[in-house]
Amino acid sequence: MGGILFSFWLNSRWVFRTGMKWSTFFAFPLVYLFQYVFGAAMLHILVEMLGMSEWWSPLLVVALSVPVTFLMSRFVLKGK
Repeated sequence: MGGILFSFWLNSRWVFRTGMKWSTFFAFPLVYLFQYVFGAAMLHILVEMLGMSEWWSPLLVVALSVPVTFLMSRFVLKGK
């Protein structure tokens, strides 16, 4: 939980330069919930269904989830 709070502060203050509001504070953890579910689902699809290497799959999932997480964070914090 501390990591999400720290991430909220860093993203609000330095990345997107927005004010910290209660509405965004409570919505921000949903980004990480989505990221977790997205990552787990993608790993399952890549390894179990498509037979991709267990070593390379996490790297691909991270490469896909970082831009998605950035865009979702921007949407939550800036409303765009």
